[in-house]
Amino acid sequence: MQKTKRQRIANRQTINCAFKFENEKNCDSIVSAGKNKKRGVVMSTISVKVEARISAALAKFQKILKMAKEKDLNESDTVVIISDMLAEVFGYDKYLEVTSELAIKGTYCDLSIKIEDKFQFLIECKSIGTELKEAHLKQVVDYGANKGISWVILTNGQNWELHRIKFEQPISSEIVCSFNFLDLSNKKDEDLEKLFVLCKEGLSKDSREIFYERLQVLNKYIVGAFILQEPVLSVIKREIRKFSPGLKIEESDIENIIKNEVLKRELIEGENAESNAKKVKKYYQKTTKQNVTNGYNGGKYIVNTNEVFYFLEAKMIVVEGNKYIVLAGSKINVNIPTSNIENVKKIRERFKDKFNNDTTFADIEFGSPSGAAVFVYGGAANGKECWCAQDGKKLYEFIENI
Repeated sequence: MQKTKRQRIANRQTINCAFKFENEKNCDSIVSAGKNKKRGVVMSTISVKVEARISAALAKFQKILKMAKEKDLNESDTVVIISDMLAEVFGYDKYLEVTSELAIKGTYCDLSIKIEDKFQFLIECKSIGTELKEAHLKQVVDYGANKGISWVILTNGQNWELHRIKFEQPISSEIVCSFNFLDLSNKKDEDLEKLFVLCKEGLSKDSREIFYERLQVLNKYIVGAFILQEPVLSVIKREIRKFSPGLKIEESDIENIIKNEVLKRELIEGENAESNAKKVKKYYQKTTKQNVTNGYNGGKYIVNTNEVFYFLEAKMIVVEGNKYIVLAGSKINVNIPTSNIENVKKIRERFKDKFNNDTTFADIEFGSPSGAAVFVYGGAANGKECWCAQDGKKLYEFIENI
């Protein structure tokens, strides 16, 4: 059927409108992506629409909570406010997704969030004037343990705590996120991020899991444990030696100072400190290959010393930690083993203008101690074993891993 002129114009307008809408949507996505580019993992998942809702509701309920606090509202009235916050701030349907007085083994949990027949949060509410205490936390943790729900919230409307239950013996919990609602600002990404962790939209983005995983890695106990590990102590030792050349200092000296004068006791002693220290130790055991033969860790290293090292009739010093200099006047072996003659010839060919017959007349730099040892010996050689200080210490005893 042939279309009339009016139909063709209408269709064209529809197509133009659709195209314009798609462009606007794409532009919004680009702007949003640009805006979120520098944000954290959780924050970058918040849409403009959700952020606008949170910002508007944040201002509204900060006023409501201030008035509630002035009037010292009781627990029942506080629960009503919290229920409204779950809807307007966090995006839940308070008629279909927020359940009140959930029965759990003869007791009742104040509020719960249930989406598609699955409980997401159990919420224990207190009056706005009540200080949240350990006994209140135990109450909601017991609810979660009995119901098999990992995520619980303790709040009085103003203060919010998100906890994750550990189903172990005995049952315990770990705080994942906490905030004072009256102190939050919609201009701070970290504040919006905390709110989004509790939002309905955050559930589909696994925000609480991401937040929890980050907490497992980035906390004061983990950082404290890393500071006391050998690779970090080694770096500090190296920098101090640079700062004060010739100073004799051991990693154990640095460790004692950090333990006794730098870190707080809670980062060294106690259940949290010990459990996180075990995690870090396990990480190093898994990722670091131990070189039992030479008594040092494999990987990148430096040799930070003013010692002169000797091998056969050659002398070597180490400059800037990783430049191995065979000194002028060193003797090199001219009796090259037949099996290595071609390889050694190639190495010595590179430095033919720096030695004559069996003696070097200029300093020669190598990138490794073994390279220097092969040049001198004329065959395969382990430089960390071959080069020795005047007191007999082998070079590997001076190695600092980095």
